[in-house]
Amino acid sequence: LEFMSNLYKSFFKRILDVLISLLVILLASPVFLILFIACSFSTKEIGIFTQKRMGIYGKTFHLYKFKTMTGTNKLDKGIATLSKSRITSFGSILRKTHLDELPQFFMVLLGSMSLVGPRPEVSSIINSLNDKDCLTFTSIRPGLISPASLKYIKEDEILELSGDPEEFYMNKIMPDKIRMNREYLTEVSFMNDFKILTKYLMLVVRRK
Repeated sequence: LEFMSNLYKSFFKRILDVLISLLVILLASPVFLILFIACSFSTKEIGIFTQKRMGIYGKTFHLYKFKTMTGTNKLDKGIATLSKSRITSFGSILRKTHLDELPQFFMVLLGSMSLVGPRPEVSSIINSLNDKDCLTFTSIRPGLISPASLKYIKEDEILELSGDPEEFYMNKIMPDKIRMNREYLTEVSFMNDFKILTKYLMLVVRRK
């Protein structure tokens, strides 16, 4: 079992990432174009948001999403609730259905991300962790979806009700994400990734 797990992590996981992401991009290309145009109109800016995140081996990469907010705020630290007032009406729909994350399939195709893995964080958050906790984010390609994505699919709403979103995220949610990342890293397998993807899709459909 350990041999099969290592073989999947080192070889087959990447092959599946390439095949599935390429298929999604080809089939959904009209949707990509429509959402890009709609986001450009709703925000009155270029319809793509980009932010540096930390990935495998601690290397930074540019993460892309469809733009759901107007303007920029460099102090947000990747915690969207701190900028809730800037979210457009159309952007709110995209965030609820997670369609704003579709451009990340390009990151999966290019190798910066994987379909399943710990969600990438901004460097300032990763650098604030101890070395052991940091490895739960940087020892494998970051994912489009993670086990924590299932538990915190309503993260924006949770943070909004917390009173102090940044403090709550760092002291309550982040330790839990680290624990879940660590558990995921010990059981990376095709079946586990398949279960995570299936559960995530079901949760997104139910939220619509």
